[in-house]
Amino acid sequence: MITNRDFLGYFSKNKPNPTDVSRMIRIFGYSPQETVFKDTLFLYGDFTIFETPKFVVAISGYCMNEINANLVERLELIPTQVMNSLDGLFRLIHYNYEKRILLLTCDYFAKRTIYYRAMMDEIIFSNNTSILANWGDREPELDISGLQHFAGYAYTPAPHTLFKNVYEIPFGSYMTIKLGEDPQIKKYWSVPVVKQKKISYPETTNELKNLIQESVSRTIKVIDGVPGFFCSGGLDTSSVIWAGSKILKDKIRTYTVGFNLSDTALNKEYDEANYANTINNHFSADANVTHIDGKIAKKLLLPAIFAMEKPSGDALNTYFVLNSIKNEKHILSGTGGDEIFYGVVFYPLLKWMRKRKLMGIIPNPLRRIISNAFVKSDKLSRRVLAAYMNNNLVSLYSTWRTQQSRYELLKYFSEEYSSNLYNEQKEFEEMLLAFKDIPLSTQISYLTLRDIVAGVQLRDIEHMSGKFGIFVWSPLLSKKILEFMYSLPFNEIAIPNVSKPLLQNAMQSEFPEEIMRRSKRGFIIPMQVWLEKDLRFLAERIIKDGKHKELGYWRHERLLELLAELKKPRVGYTFFKIWNVIVAYIWCRMHLIEKRETPPSVSIEEWLG
Repeated sequence: MITNRDFLGYFSKNKPNPTDVSRMIRIFGYSPQETVFKDTLFLYGDFTIFETPKFVVAISGYCMNEINANLVERLELIPTQVMNSLDGLFRLIHYNYEKRILLLTCDYFAKRTIYYRAMMDEIIFSNNTSILANWGDREPELDISGLQHFAGYAYTPAPHTLFKNVYEIPFGSYMTIKLGEDPQIKKYWSVPVVKQKKISYPETTNELKNLIQESVSRTIKVIDGVPGFFCSGGLDTSSVIWAGSKILKDKIRTYTVGFNLSDTALNKEYDEANYANTINNHFSADANVTHIDGKIAKKLLLPAIFAMEKPSGDALNTYFVLNSIKNEKHILSGTGGDEIFYGVVFYPLLKWMRKRKLMGIIPNPLRRIISNAFVKSDKLSRRVLAAYMNNNLVSLYSTWRTQQSRYELLKYFSEEYSSNLYNEQKEFEEMLLAFKDIPLSTQISYLTLRDIVAGVQLRDIEHMSGKFGIFVWSPLLSKKILEFMYSLPFNEIAIPNVSKPLLQNAMQSEFPEEIMRRSKRGFIIPMQVWLEKDLRFLAERIIKDGKHKELGYWRHERLLELLAELKKPRVGYTFFKIWNVIVAYIWCRMHLIEKRETPPSVSIEEWLG
């Protein structure tokens, strides 16, 4: 698949090695345009260039702001202020000719990621981690910390990748580089600190609707053409479609993925096509619905995992949707709604706030005994109880967010790969220390935006959409919408067991009753069902037959225990632990062992051998 979304930058006193450039061209699938500045900065790809006698700014993607000489000058003097004023889907490169200082950054949610590799005499940066890992004929090596994070969270948070010495610029950050010195990364965007105000219905709900419509309108104005829309029949994508229908004169085009499962009950649980059809009919949309079964998933598995710059346990759903889209350059999605509008991710916070008073009744010594007894448990429910007994929101969040605790990882990895394990609770505590005076709801919203939206969803969308040449926009992730939601007292919005109460209130007259009363669920593919039938051979070959031993990362006896647990009722996170091993094995074998430039052309059965 040829796409002009790929790019590479090379910053050095020397010219790039022709062998590396040739490999880049083979991986990109086309020969990108080369632009050279002062024989030190080499850019490959499609960029919009703005040049002054002292500076150059190169932008890849779409920036909603006008780039002029004043902005270019100010970007070096006050980068935080200038970057906070920019919006869009872009990567930005700022180069000072005289001082030979390079600044790299991207939009505040890192919807356009930048990976980099830094050495004393050269800096290479790209959207492709494999090119960076192999640059200079180096052998790609595994970053153990990246693999540990993936096993714990089902994704690898920035700045880590699974390639040693290859890093990601975190969202809301910029990096400055001077040759011969270590790169410096600074934050330019973080939790919006806004004064809270009282809620006044219906003014508050009307304001929310206006902000959604304004953000969708702004997005549509900046793109070249009429976009398509993801449609799951959920509240978030439906709200974006509603706003688009108010703006566009053309018929709305929507895209939905459904599933064909033989079990009627399971099909009802996973397949959202019926809800999507309700929305499509309501807005008289040009609906495009694709149904996928286990056999189709099997064919798409290798190219989908190969497309991941970092392995992800949640990226296949994005690949399936994008693979179903034809003749679209821009798509609008509802990404971020759950985290911004207080969806199901906030239920643990509500429970914690209610139980906090009850915990005060239990004597501290008894709470400590219970907490210490359960904190190292393999069972998530017991670790959650330990967090409640700690009366600590950080402990609760880290427990809820982590699929495997560090104590489980000690049994999960081989001895070599379980050394120097990270401490997930310490990471969360360090993050929240700076936000101690901010409301708890804002803290949790920011963490979920960082971990789930920026860390998983947007990164998966970026990697996958680039392979199809599609730009996916997320208009709900507007700074204005964020600041508006953070200005409203959480205790006046939150309703126990009601997802996104304010958005529901705002949209109740816009959608059919069936959509308003449907239970909240994310777009989940039936991988657990497929692993029991069409994809069962993956677990059999990779885990039971021990093919994973080729890599040496995992303890075989522990993986066999997990396989046995799958046969029990209420397996909980066990399935995800097994699925993550399968994804990591396939990804690492392709990128670290075989060092592939393209995905295998044979079936996955034949490739596994």
